[in-house]
Amino acid sequence: MKTSTAARSVALEVTRLSKSYPGVVALSGVSFAVHAGEVHGLVGENGAGKSTLLKSIAGAVPFDSGSVAVFGTDLAGGNPRQAADAGLAMIYQELTIVPELSAAANVHLGSPPNRFGVVDRALVERQFRDAASRIGLDVSLRTRAGQLSTANQQLVEIMRAMISDRRLVIMDEPTASLGPADIDRLHKVIRELRATDHAIVYVSHDLEAVLDICDVVTVLREGEVVASRPASDWTKPEIIRAMPVSYTHLT
Repeated sequence: MKTSTAARSVALEVTRLSKSYPGVVALSGVSFAVHAGEVHGLVGENGAGKSTLLKSIAGAVPFDSGSVAVFGTDLAGGNPRQAADAGLAMIYQELTIVPELSAAANVHLGSPPNRFGVVDRALVERQFRDAASRIGLDVSLRTRAGQLSTANQQLVEIMRAMISDRRLVIMDEPTASLGPADIDRLHKVIRELRATDHAIVYVSHDLEAVLDICDVVTVLREGEVVASRPASDWTKPEIIRAMPVSYTHLT
C-alpha cells in the first residue's frame, strides 16, 4: 500500500515559475510539486514549455521569477551544479554518454571515487556491479558505452544518479527511442526507484506510457499548468482534451 502524498517529503517544489524570451512567454506562473516515492508525469504538446521548464529546474537556464526547491534547497537558477548537489539528476533525451569510455567510467563520469587522489578502481567496479544488479543491467563494466544499446545507455545514466545518491530523477522523453520490451524494462526500473523513495519526473508524448507508470499527471499548455491530478483520474482522451487540438496528430 502506498504512503499518502501528504505523508511523503517534497522532492521538488516549483512555485509561480516564469521565463520569457524576446517576444515569447515560455513559462507563466508554473507551480507543481513532486513527492518522494512518486512518478510524476509532465505532458504537453511541442511548444507547451516543457523543455524550458526542465532547463529552468535543472539550472541550464536562469528563470525570471518564481522559485525552485529540491529537497528543501532553494535553487538560484542558472546553476546546474547547485541543482545536482541538491539531489537532482537530469536525463535528457540526448544522453550524456561518452561513447569512447567504458560503461563503468560513464557511471562515474566527472566524479570517480578516489583514495589520496588516485581513482579507487575496486570501489568503481563494486559500485557498478551493485547498481547493475539492482536494475538488471547485464553488461560488462569494461564494455565501451558506445557499443551499448540506447536502452542500456539510458540505464547507465540511471545508475549514475543512483551511485551519486541523487534522489530526484528527471527523464525527458525516456521512451522515444525504445521498443515495447525496453519500455517495459525501463518502467520496471522506475518502479524499483519509486519503491526506494526516489522521485521521478517523467516527460513524454507517449500518453499510454505516462498512464502506465505515473502516479500524478500534470498538463502544460502555452507555458501554464492547466491541470494536475492523480493518474487514476485521467484517461488518454481526457489528457488530449486538456491540450490544444493540434496535439492530436501525435497520438
